[in-house]
Amino acid sequence: MSCVRFVKLSSAASLPIQWDELADCYFQQKEFLHHTDIYNPCQQRYYLLWQHDKLLAGACVYTLYIDLFTFSGIPSCIKMQVVGIPASVSPPGIIGRSQERIGQLVEQIIKNEKGLLLALNTTPGLKLKTCIEMTMMPTVVLDRTFESWTNYLSDLRSSYRRRANHILHSFNGIKEISTNCSAFTTAHYDLYLQIMKHTKEKLETLSFGFFKNLPCCFQLTSYFDKGQLVCWHITCTDREKLFFFFGGHNYKLLDNYQSYFNNLFGIVRKFINEGYQKLDLGQTAEIAKMKTGGQMESRAMFLYHHNLFIRFLLRCFKSFMTYHLPKLEVHPFRKMQIVYRTKTNSHENIVRKTAAIT
Repeated sequence: MSCVRFVKLSSAASLPIQWDELADCYFQQKEFLHHTDIYNPCQQRYYLLWQHDKLLAGACVYTLYIDLFTFSGIPSCIKMQVVGIPASVSPPGIIGRSQERIGQLVEQIIKNEKGLLLALNTTPGLKLKTCIEMTMMPTVVLDRTFESWTNYLSDLRSSYRRRANHILHSFNGIKEISTNCSAFTTAHYDLYLQIMKHTKEKLETLSFGFFKNLPCCFQLTSYFDKGQLVCWHITCTDREKLFFFFGGHNYKLLDNYQSYFNNLFGIVRKFINEGYQKLDLGQTAEIAKMKTGGQMESRAMFLYHHNLFIRFLLRCFKSFMTYHLPKLEVHPFRKMQIVYRTKTNSHENIVRKTAAIT
């Protein structure tokens, strides 16, 4: 292919303006990647595929020690080169004008990077020679079909509505405060660390400064009872889409306040009341999030190593490394809306079918 060239940069600050034109969401843009460079440094480097003066694809790669058998709960910490966004979010760390261009760039990354290479949150079906493709944790998304929060609650099936009202009742008297993230305190961070202590499927633990200095499109919502911080969450606004970024809760108070689900309901209420069209609830606790109405959106990952024997071993142990989707079906609404998503480049086609639940 004529005049195709690859460039490697060592910082997001050096990325060209064309990078943001390829990005599908805020987490892939220069501003957020620059934030991770500063507050979560892990040897980030950026690969770019150019044709003449046109950027065709780009990728963020970083180095991290990860448990190879994370999804099987087996300690197996190994140094990996990761194609992804260094902040444990669901969008992929590789962007491009087509699957062909993305594949072309990944092949170049494979040639340049040493050791075990892991690509996270890729589009299922990305054809990469010799790579081992596996299932990644899905992200849970909710599309806007509700006129109001009251409409949302009334659309729940009776058993889910009773449970939701019981959970919401546990938050009576709780004070909700929304601020920018500069209001993030050590008390917030302590509750985040409590969650990380109980999380089996984690990649990294982010620093206090990472949260404290998040850009202005992030909002911190804190819940207090008589001055005591019960739980909190951070959301990110990206045009007509709202992302649940991170949260924290006090495990000692978890049952008294039903704070996990009240945190989720607070995010859903914000999503509806402020008129966003899509909510991304993230990649953990799928069943709990599906009980609020979300549906799973598939993600994939792949592994690669230059050594043929190591690749053979990886294939042999693939079932221990891949994520196994939950089999339980959750239908919280009186009318179930099945959403079929097909994604090509930055365009997402959505087909909806509605069926009554008896």
